[in-house]
Amino acid sequence: MKAIFKRELRSYFSSMLGYIFLTMFLALTGILFWLNNISFGVASVKNFFSLLTSWAVFVLPMLTMRLFAEDRKLKTDQLLITAPVSVRSIVLGKFFCCRNDGNRRFGCDFYLCYCDRVLRRCELG
Repeated sequence: MKAIFKRELRSYFSSMLGYIFLTMFLALTGILFWLNNISFGVASVKNFFSLLTSWAVFVLPMLTMRLFAEDRKLKTDQLLITAPVSVRSIVLGKFFCCRNDGNRRFGCDFYLCYCDRVLRRCELG
């Protein structure tokens, strides 16, 4: 599982697709943060994080499915299936790779909230 995790993480950021997706996600969440908190003058980020949670429910499985589709396109899925690892380890390795990437993205969003909290003294809950 660890080898699959490392391979997928390397392949995700070796192409421009990973960086483009990261940039688009951060731009959309930045706009959402600005609309929810700064433009309306709301001093709570509760709505922002509830929307991010609902986005994560859809984004993380889509990224995991993309990794499987990429393996099928490159014909490396047969190598994974015939390797001496279980299907569960393959799926979990790919999922944890996507989860790690999601944690990086949401970490940047926490930085937005931290800056907002320091500058405006907003409530986190």
